Formats: sequence, structure tokens, C-alpha cells
Amino acid sequence: MKKIYILGNIANISAGQGAPQKESDFSDVGNPFIRAGNLAKLIEGYSEYDVCDLINDDTAKRYGLRLYPKDTIVFAKSGKSTSKGYVHILSRECYIVNHLACINIYNNDSSYMKYYFMYHKPNKLIKDEAYPSISLADIRDMKINIHDIQTQKEIVAVLDKVTSLISMRKEQIGKLDVLVKSKFIEMFGDPVLNPKGWEKKKLGEVCDVRDGTHDSPKFRFTGYPLITSKNIVNNQLVLDKVNYISRDDYDKINKRSKVYKGDILLPMIGTIGNPVVINIEPDFAIKNVALIKFNNPNITNTYIYNILTSNYIEYVKNILSRGGTQKFIALGDIRKLIVPIPPLDLQNQFAEFVEQVEKNREKIKSSLNQLETLYNALMQEYFG
Repeated sequence: MKKIYILGNIANISAGQGAPQKESDFSDVGNPFIRAGNLAKLIEGYSEYDVCDLINDDTAKRYGLRLYPKDTIVFAKSGKSTSKGYVHILSRECYIVNHLACINIYNNDSSYMKYYFMYHKPNKLIKDEAYPSISLADIRDMKINIHDIQTQKEIVAVLDKVTSLISMRKEQIGKLDVLVKSKFIEMFGDPVLNPKGWEKKKLGEVCDVRDGTHDSPKFRFTGYPLITSKNIVNNQLVLDKVNYISRDDYDKINKRSKVYKGDILLPMIGTIGNPVVINIEPDFAIKNVALIKFNNPNITNTYIYNILTSNYIEYVKNILSRGGTQKFIALGDIRKLIVPIPPLDLQNQFAEFVEQVEKNREKIKSSLNQLETLYNALMQEYFG
């Protein structure tokens, strides 16, 4: 059974303290000092010691910092991070910056309350999106509808199990990425150093490298997607925020830059060095994105893709990327990239290996999707 409480009646609500400003105030030992900017990594599963600066007892005493206990719930109450709605529960004693709200629960399960705030995000208390902030008074006055303590513990046990399995699946996917990179180095060596002495050629000599439009076609509410660098995230196409263009503009762009299954797209502006292999039958046009096509029988897209996702592309970015805050790499420079060309049979062996890994990845991703669907359903059931 659920009961409605005023949060301030069942928890101590406070804020952290101001951050020390000198580099010398931080040390190699001590307790973590959590800033608002640390929350994104913390909710991904990193520990406080992994991502936070450390402060020793002497510095803490000098600045009057309070050490918050394990199981304190923290979230941003001021600044840009407030709108994100990140919620973290301390796994150890920590110091907290004053931009974060700190909640210490009296007679309820802290982990249950963490899940509660992950569902009922505290950023709903923001009154002005232009200046995101939440007052401690509004946090104290929050009305929360929660289960009895025994039910809370049962819910936490279920959600902890599901989140643990989700983390495990994500870790498995990450290990597959490492496996592919390790196999690439084992078979071909470092593409920058080329220790195996493969013949080297310019990318433009072994691939057809071109780009999409540089014009700015008029966007529409419906039509044909126009892919730019913002639609390529973590080597994946992201189409939920795509812009649409007319059929005429689509045909004009694709007259010279038609994308086909098996092509590689490489962002030239902003997120350069973040390629994606097109594994679907595409029906879109591209803008400010390099299009790499494979018409040479001695080169495979799997090999080139893994060169472009190796340390080689970081090397290239450091040498060739231009611009100030908006980085870009010129199409001519992409064509001039020097790449080792190993024997085709070795490239094909690697492609077969990657294909088997991808089959395992798809099985794990399917399991991950099912677990995430279950998690969302449970959160709705428990807190909706």
C-alpha cells in the first residue's frame, strides 16, 4: 500500500558546499568531491573514485566541507545539469558541491528513493527553463506517494537484479568491441606504424571518396531525411532528430552522392572520425559527410571501417582537423589518408571473424532490449 508524505518530513534536505578553487587543494588521497559535471559518469556506473577529485581531511577542514554519508541521494539543483534530471546515490562518504541537493532518508530505503526520483525526476520542479534551478524549499515540499518499508525492500531487490543484468549485457557488448579491436591489431598491426610492412596507398586510390551537398536545402515537416554529422552518434545512425527535404532536393543531392548499403559515412564537421557502415537499404541524402564507396576488389569495407575506428583516426584528427570550436576535416585530406593494404584473403578472414562477433552482439543486444523494456515496465508499475 502506498502513502503520501511531504519529503521534508521523512528526509533531511540540504545542499553541498562551495568547491575549493586551487589545484593544490586536491590530492591523491582523501574522499571524493562530487561536482554536478560528475553525475553523467556516475549514473553510468563509474565509482566516485573513478571520476571525482579527492580532498584530504586538512583541506576539508580549511574550507569547512561536510562529509556526506553513504546512501545520500544527490541531484543537481542549479546550473545546466539541473535539466538533465540525473540522480545518484553515494556508494561511500563524499564531499558535495553546492550546486547539488543532498537527501538523507530517515526511515525509508534509500535505494528505493533513488529509483523513485529516477522515475519522478526532480527537474520537474524547475520553474524557468532559461535559468534552470530548484529551491531547497520546493524539494522539501514535494509530495511523494511511496510504498511501505517492506514493499520498498522487495521492489529494490527486483530492480537491482534487473539493472545488474542490464549492466552485465552492456559490459558484454563492450568486451566484444575490445575483442574486434584486439583481433584487428593481431592480424594487421597498428595502422599508423604499419609494423607488418604492408603496401600503403591513399584512401582515394582504393575507394571512391566523395561528399554530399554543401548547400542548405529548405527543410520540411515530411519528405526525405538529410543526414548530417549530428545524426551519426557512437558509430550509429540516429534518425529521431533528422531534418527532411523535398524530392527535388533529394534527387539533386543523390545525383552525385547516392548512398548504398555497404558504404561508409564519415562526418567531416564536428564529430569527425565517427564513421558508420550503412547496413540498411538507405533512402536519405547527406550533407557535410564524406561518403566512402568500395569498388576495388582488393579492399573491404570491414577493414577500412576498423581502420577508421582505430587509433589511426585519432592520429588523423590531431594532424588534419581544422577550425576553432567547430572542427572539420577537408574531403581532399580524407582522400589523401595513407592506409596499409594487406592481402585480400586476410581482410576476408577478418570480415568473417567480425561477422561472427556481430551475430553474438545482436543476441546480446536483443537480450538487453528485453531487459530495458522490463525495467521500464517495472518502474511504471511501481512508481507510476
